[in-house]
Amino acid sequence: MSGNCFEFIMPTRYVSHLKEANFSVLNIANNHILDFGLEGAESTITTLRNAGIQVTGGELIATIQKGEKKTAVVGFSYKASSCARMIPNGYFFHILLEEEVNKTPFLIIRKR
Repeated sequence: MSGNCFEFIMPTRYVSHLKEANFSVLNIANNHILDFGLEGAESTITTLRNAGIQVTGGELIATIQKGEKKTAVVGFSYKASSCARMIPNGYFFHILLEEEVNKTPFLIIRKR
């Protein structure tokens, strides 16, 4: 336990419910991703990937291919961590867009 006021955890076997609900990408960029340290975050990432669900947040950027169209999904949060990017200013945002647009013609940005 981290000693935080709130800690969120669920059994890894529940990933089957996410798969049944047809999730293909999940954003891990949130203020609770590190409640159980890097080990907990890595467990989340591994569990989702093993279920065929892509992960976005921090340095992880998911891509979705539909026909010839490729879309990047970038996850942000209000608090930066190794698992979450935040948008501190327009310059950073511009650089990120420039890097990702060169890879994919469509970019979805989700700020929590």
